[in-house]
Amino acid sequence: MTDQAARASARPVLVVSLTAGAVSGLFYSSLLLSAVFLVPAQIAFGRAGRAAGAGAAGVSAVVIAISLGLWMGRAGLFDPVALVTGIAVPVVLLGALILMNARFWDDRPEHYRLIAAAAIGALALAAVLVGIERNLVSAELIEKLFSAVSPATGVEGYEATATVAGVEAKEFAGQLMAVMVNSCAASIFMILGGSWRIGNRLSGPDSLGRERTCPIDDFRLPNAMIWIFLASWSAVAAAILLKVPQALSAIAWNAAIAAAMAYAAQGLGVATQLLKRWNMPRPLRIAMAATFALALMTPTAGTAVAVAVALLGITETWIPYRNPKGVGA
Repeated sequence: MTDQAARASARPVLVVSLTAGAVSGLFYSSLLLSAVFLVPAQIAFGRAGRAAGAGAAGVSAVVIAISLGLWMGRAGLFDPVALVTGIAVPVVLLGALILMNARFWDDRPEHYRLIAAAAIGALALAAVLVGIERNLVSAELIEKLFSAVSPATGVEGYEATATVAGVEAKEFAGQLMAVMVNSCAASIFMILGGSWRIGNRLSGPDSLGRERTCPIDDFRLPNAMIWIFLASWSAVAAAILLKVPQALSAIAWNAAIAAAMAYAAQGLGVATQLLKRWNMPRPLRIAMAATFALALMTPTAGTAVAVAVALLGITETWIPYRNPKGVGA
């Protein structure tokens, strides 16, 4: 290949990396779309290959760092240590996405690579959370952050939030950190797995990403996964009753929530295939999916929908909803 041909072949990769990375970084910086900021980077992986995906992840990290630095400067909160710590979370997630798309996973099922990448990412994120708790989280900083975010989100501000919650700033910060520690691995599992599937499915009909990812209505977990689900929730019950150390309790909660999310994905697949089998029109299926998505944004309705979908996936272990002959793994 001549130098000119090499430059021409590298140009699309560069364009995809810059475009997808910029969109990914802007998604994270927007707050409202931060939960799906990995999707554009995964589309780059699925559409243009590993080099484009890794490049998009790098560009995304740079955009996030610049956006966060500018926001902190305008809010009067800029501090180099705070900036590094602030971008550590998205960088960990981007790194986990790169790991999940590594070449040595090519022959492994989706759930194996997801569990491994999420576990490694969780260890890194746990270290970040410990650093935040020890060095940055204080009543004054939490108050400033709430006050700075409230104009953009419509929240009434820290004081109203703390009053409603009935806690002081320091106690609120401690509760927030406890929730994050108890769900960090599960959050990575959900964000990474969802972004990987959505990004690959959006990569295009002839892309490698689309080939690697089955439609959601064909998604099934191995039957043996039910034992992990039962063991993890049993561990949660034991942690509550025996009042075990926080580290052990966090491990139990993360494993249990992640297992429940995996079965929720399977339940979503069951529901999707049943709707297709009943010949429900596509616009109506989309409307129902949008309704469920909106329900998830409210605590009560969201919890009910999540539990119902997870139970649908769990019970498929014994009830062959999609296959009269049973569900094989």
